[in-house]
Amino acid sequence: TLEQKYVIKTGHQSFEHWTNPIALGIRWLAISDSKLYSHIQSVGGVSEHLTPPVASTVMNTVKKGFAAISDTISGLTGRTQSVQSSCVTNNEVIPSYHAVVTVLDILYPHNGEVQVSELRKSEGIVAHFLAHSSTDVCITAMSFNRSGELLFTADSEGQCFNIFKVLSRFEGPQKTFVQHLYSLYRGSTTGKVQDVCFSNDSRWIAVSTLNGTTHIFPISSYGGDITTRTHTSSHVVNQLSRFHTSAGISSGTSSSLNLPPAPPPAPPPTLLSSNASKRNILPCTVMPLQQIKQPYTSGPLNVPPGTTSS
Repeated sequence: TLEQKYVIKTGHQSFEHWTNPIALGIRWLAISDSKLYSHIQSVGGVSEHLTPPVASTVMNTVKKGFAAISDTISGLTGRTQSVQSSCVTNNEVIPSYHAVVTVLDILYPHNGEVQVSELRKSEGIVAHFLAHSSTDVCITAMSFNRSGELLFTADSEGQCFNIFKVLSRFEGPQKTFVQHLYSLYRGSTTGKVQDVCFSNDSRWIAVSTLNGTTHIFPISSYGGDITTRTHTSSHVVNQLSRFHTSAGISSGTSSSLNLPPAPPPAPPPTLLSSNASKRNILPCTVMPLQQIKQPYTSGPLNVPPGTTSS
């Protein structure tokens, strides 16, 4: 029989009714939130120093331009314009982000209803961070890997996906370090994620969209560049260390993997945000190694002549 433990009242419903932006790991539950609460905010999160691909930047700029024209026309015709939601705290306007993730410990003895904004840092919260920097998007898909330490997130635009590594601490979510490992670039067109699957060794991730395409990305559980050393072996290799450099062991290149050229890396940051960590490393931008196109069929499958469907 099923027994109800508690009800989570906090959360942000995505724009599409068929998505359910939650992720259940072996012990953690990740939910999408609508606001970023400073008293439980974790260290790290989405990197502020990513350089998006040119095509994606142009497409987003064009869409925002059309939205501004639409708001102007709506104002001239007397219709209500869209206003970015915000809250005021100590005379300071703080935007209400829509791409926030809260990770809860499912074994913590919560009772009744759970409201994240009212919880203290010691009440079963593992992490609380901003997963996507845009304020006009929301999270539409999330997934943990097999070990439960890597978290995949996708927003409503579906152009770039993020991979985070959650390093929890007993002191609470403010001491938890959320490292942004990878930004997976799918393409400049919008797409809605339908399914996500990590490989058992967390070296590959497949992302399927409602466009009928499955994108396969190479990743690593400790981050860093994708090379022949990390992905041509039949087993997971250790992270490249100073020993390999001093011994003259080559780290390998990405040529044998036939990886498409990645966008240029972002320049090193000159000023870190208040919640940044000295251990924070810039994420790598990864292009899909393979794209599998599967035609989407909403009706019944075609039955060959002379046969009957059962």
